[in-house]
Amino acid sequence: MNLKEFYNYHVKKYYKTGFLVLLLVFFLSSFFFLLNSDVAMKVIDKFMENVGKNIVLDGKVSAIGLIRNNITACLVMVLLGLIPYLFLPYVSLIINGAVIGAALGMIVAKLGMVGYLAFILSVVPHGIFEIPAIVLSFALGVSVCKYLMDRMNKVPTTTGKTFFLNLSKMFFLVIVPLLLVAGVVEAYVTPLISSLVM
Repeated sequence: MNLKEFYNYHVKKYYKTGFLVLLLVFFLSSFFFLLNSDVAMKVIDKFMENVGKNIVLDGKVSAIGLIRNNITACLVMVLLGLIPYLFLPYVSLIINGAVIGAALGMIVAKLGMVGYLAFILSVVPHGIFEIPAIVLSFALGVSVCKYLMDRMNKVPTTTGKTFFLNLSKMFFLVIVPLLLVAGVVEAYVTPLISSLVM
């Protein structure tokens, strides 16, 4: 089984589901946080309190800190799948969607209508690389969970060696490069673009 076959057989359906879940959570949370901007600010403040020390150095966003933080978060999402039946990667994906929605609520609260443009400019440049990586990590985590359930229930499936070898390849050959590019763009390109409206 090559990487493409592994993706089509074990990952593809969860990848599509992940995008739908992320979009749904984002839109629902955006609606809530736009109406409750004070809550949005508290959520973002808490988020930055937890991860800010890893990604902000001397007042500037660190590409290395971003990359390290994002790789760790995506790896955790995959590893959550090692707990069968609970499908914990969904929890992590929902949190990500809610944080993005809170960011929109906070920016619009500060800037008004121009905040929508500011949000797009501050998320899209690196988001086109980071979001697919996050969703793919979710899909790998869910596929691990489902794979372990199949093995426990003696459902015929891919051998363990083939499954986990391909999963590792997909993480290191697809997800990590996406996050490397996303980190560089977020640290060096996004601030320049965002400064046009913020």
